[in-house]
This record gives sequence, structure tokens and C-alpha cells, in this order.
Amino acid sequence: TTEDIGAVKDVLGGAEGKYVLKPQREGGGYNFYGDALSKKLQANIDNSSDEIKLGRELSEFILMQRLFPPQQNAILLRAGKVEGKGESISELGC
Repeated sequence: TTEDIGAVKDVLGGAEGKYVLKPQREGGGYNFYGDALSKKLQANIDNSSDEIKLGRELSEFILMQRLFPPQQNAILLRAGKVEGKGESISELGC
């Protein structure tokens, strides 16, 4: 979509810190951030014409705007016992 191409152009224009490239599968890991994200896109696009064309390998990924949730005080429990306390970041965002 034009929104997708706009996000790719944003990354290639230097805004890679605002995005994450994630594989479309269960489980975590294998995400691309920052310079690695920019390099992954550059290696898998064709911008030889006025139009950017995404390479086939990128169909396995989703380019998402990064969330930056605030740190919050937390008490960490395991089996009902306090294991620690301090600053934490929620996976659920804000």
C-alpha cells in the first residue's frame, strides 16, 4: 500500500529508530532495529525507478511503528515470593 511504501521511505530517510521489522511468526526474536533495519530494507528493495518495489523476502516480515512504553515501578514475583523490585517495562505498552 502507499502507507507501507511511506513507512519504508521514512526508514530509508533516517527515521529507522521509529520502526521495527518483525517476522510474521509466533515467538520472539529475529527483529530488526536501527541500522540493521535500514540495511535489511536496502538489501531487499528495488528503487532503480521512481517507484520503490519491495523484494519477495520482505513478505515474511511486518514493518511496525515502535512502541516506547514508560517505565513503571514493579514487584517481580515467582511462585508467590518476591524475587525483586524496581523499574519495569510492560510488553503491553501503555
